[in-house]
Amino acid sequence: MRPRGLEAFRARREDRARVYSYEQGGPKLGAAHVRRFKSRPKAWTFFRTRSDAYRRTASWWVVSAKREETRDKRLGVLIACSEREEPIPGLPSAPEKRRSK
Repeated sequence: MRPRGLEAFRARREDRARVYSYEQGGPKLGAAHVRRFKSRPKAWTFFRTRSDAYRRTASWWVVSAKREETRDKRLGVLIACSEREEPIPGLPSAPEKRRSK
């Protein structure tokens, strides 16, 4: 980096850093949701074989709900669809199952 760039980097404000979605990391299901999901091994295995993009989208769909009741309902839909080895209807991206290596 050049001196002016280093100067600007050092002068950045932490409260203004990492504001874009790609800088935030991915949405994560809470520990209780993961336990509930893992209690259904077929659903969990199917979910884990989906692409990263699908898992991020589906996880965001669950965790972005404002009310806990809605998050629980959405998790139930995700688990039910995963048990049937189907993507969640209506999600923008439903990639094909990854092939095992």
